[in-house]
Amino acid sequence: MRNRRDFLDESRLWEKSVTVKRISPQEAHDAFIQKAFPFAILDVRHEDEYEKGHVPGALLADVEDIVAGCATLPENKALTLFVYCRAGVRSARAAAALDAMGYTDVRDFGGILDWPFETEV
Repeated sequence: MRNRRDFLDESRLWEKSVTVKRISPQEAHDAFIQKAFPFAILDVRHEDEYEKGHVPGALLADVEDIVAGCATLPENKALTLFVYCRAGVRSARAAAALDAMGYTDVRDFGGILDWPFETEV
C-alpha cells in the first residue's frame, strides 16, 4: 500500500528533474506528424483504459510498472519519450520515474482528456 511518504518522495524526484519537459498536446501532435527525430509514445494508464482508446502508435506501460522498475521500456535512454495518461497526474509520476532511471528526453503532454486529435482502439 502506498503511503503519503511515497508520494512525497516521488514529488521530490519531479522537482529535481531537468530532463522532463511539460508540453501541450498540440506540440506532441506536431512532433508525431513531423517525425523529425526518433521517439516512443508511452500511455501510462491501465490496460483497460488503453484498450478503450489511445494515441495512435502509443505503447502501453502502466505507471505502477514503470515506478516499480518492471515495465518493458526502450533500451536507448537518449530516445525521446512522450508520456501521457488520462488527466496528467500519472504521466507526471511516470515522467519523474523515467527521469530517475536515466532517460534524458522525457516529454509529458498530460492527459488524453485534453487530446483533441484522433485516437485508435
